[in-house]
Amino acid sequence: MHIPALAGAPAVDIPISLHLDTLSAIMLSMLTFIATLVSLYGCGYMHGDRGYWRFFSIVSLFVFSMIMLVLSANFVQMFVFWEGVGLCSYLLIGFWYEKPAAAAAGQKAFVVNRIGDFGFAAGIFLIWTTFGTVDFGELFNHPEILAQQALNHPWLIEVTCLCLFMGAIGKSAQFPLMVW
Repeated sequence: MHIPALAGAPAVDIPISLHLDTLSAIMLSMLTFIATLVSLYGCGYMHGDRGYWRFFSIVSLFVFSMIMLVLSANFVQMFVFWEGVGLCSYLLIGFWYEKPAAAAAGQKAFVVNRIGDFGFAAGIFLIWTTFGTVDFGELFNHPEILAQQALNHPWLIEVTCLCLFMGAIGKSAQFPLMVW
């Protein structure tokens, strides 16, 4: 994917690729196992419900987004599927939107997730501006570059990590973003 230069900023090339290693294979195994259990339970629980197909469409999109998030080879691709997971969470939490409590819970989850997403996006931006890449392979296969930046700007690495952590806090409803 090529993002052209805008307002003096450099053009950006972001390859769309998948990364499969031992850790992602383990994560995929757990993810698909749990998704299978959710689907089996959902078949019985949702049987006869008029929202049956909508429910399974959302769950399928959720699982796809999770799989692609786990297999992402760069932070931008990960962020796209991170947002897919957030969208599906909102849709599943507010699935029975006719009920005011479900609709309110979905909206609250949506807002809290956006706060976490802002942190995650800020962390990705800091990575790109600091290292000139968002590709996992380029970042993690050259620890000397990371070490040099840590020596030059120790606060920058800490702020970047805190921003990424803020995204994880928002997505997993941990303190202080646990209100949903």
